[in-house]
Amino acid sequence: MSPDYVIVSFSHTRWDDPMWRNRHQVLTRLARFHPVIWVEAPTHWRKAFRPKKKPQPTGLCKVGENLYVWRPPRWLPTMYRRGFVARFLERTRFALLRRAARRLAKDAFVYVWDAELARYTRAFPKARVAYHVYDEKDLYLHHSPEETAFFRASEATLLKKADVVFAVSEPIRRKRTGRSANVVLMPNGVSEEFLADDPGPAPDDVASVPRPRIGYVGGLNPKVDFELLTSIARKRPDWNIVVVGPLNAKPEGDFARDLAEFDAQPNTRRFGFCPRKDLPRCMRALDVGLLCYRTDTWAKSCSPLKLYEFYGQGVPLVSPDIEAVQDISPPLRIARTADEWVRAIEETLRADPPEQAAARRRAAAENTWEERVSRIREELDSLFVASEH
Repeated sequence: MSPDYVIVSFSHTRWDDPMWRNRHQVLTRLARFHPVIWVEAPTHWRKAFRPKKKPQPTGLCKVGENLYVWRPPRWLPTMYRRGFVARFLERTRFALLRRAARRLAKDAFVYVWDAELARYTRAFPKARVAYHVYDEKDLYLHHSPEETAFFRASEATLLKKADVVFAVSEPIRRKRTGRSANVVLMPNGVSEEFLADDPGPAPDDVASVPRPRIGYVGGLNPKVDFELLTSIARKRPDWNIVVVGPLNAKPEGDFARDLAEFDAQPNTRRFGFCPRKDLPRCMRALDVGLLCYRTDTWAKSCSPLKLYEFYGQGVPLVSPDIEAVQDISPPLRIARTADEWVRAIEETLRADPPEQAAARRRAAAENTWEERVSRIREELDSLFVASEH
């Protein structure tokens, strides 16, 4: 039986974000064993009193079994300048959050997903703290130098305070080993809907694209190598390059230019947001999946969420040379230059026997979110029990 505590999670991501991320996957499963509070960010003071078309309820709101969202009242906004008023508002928010947490359990375990929120651990000064590192955020191309410096300073503080650090990849784990006492490798997993043997027919928009369909499914931001995708499309005009996913970063600079160049090709198709329930059907509709990440960004150290999602549908993959895929079994093809990507896709289209698809599905079934969260829960429970003695 698990010890009695509430998990209080701090993240920049909103609970109702239509793109489910590892935060959603982990916390919804932890809620089977402990009450979970997903804390959303306070409104900025400039927007606090503007009328909203669809105002959301504030305070503690139940969104699932044992799962809650806590939204600060609009009259307690945040301020960028850390003066007396800002500190007073923050202390008041923290007091209200503690009161809400005590309604669910006497003790709390703080779970931080974004190091910039390190100061939020002050809301529960005696609680154990977990920090889940899902990206090398100091390598984000869309962050300003000031944002990067703030992240690094905040993370240094959080690493000292955290009782456990979950790192989604080996490069991320190595970088934090020695800076925190307890760093645990915890790669991303795959949810059960991606393991379905027959997810159903392809969505109409994707099905309308002639084969062969070569593509990427996921959020679109500067880590996606649209320059590479354009090059592949030009080298093989008989292929159709399909991209499915919403923009989750503002197109500007090189990213905007590369995106426009991709869209201008006659054999490229870009579809927007795909509902989560339809993602397995989108993936199964592709002949070859691409983990088309730029390796000069934070993607070099990532644990690709799409890896086991594609594998769960038996779809073969081509990937850049990143550490997270080097020891995958069954192996995927790795490419570095545009010509190597074209050759790897050609080889995959030419020879991908059914037994390989079956092996990929088995590999995905061994790397589920259930398995990952079971290990996370064991770590949290053991730390909490140790703190009680």
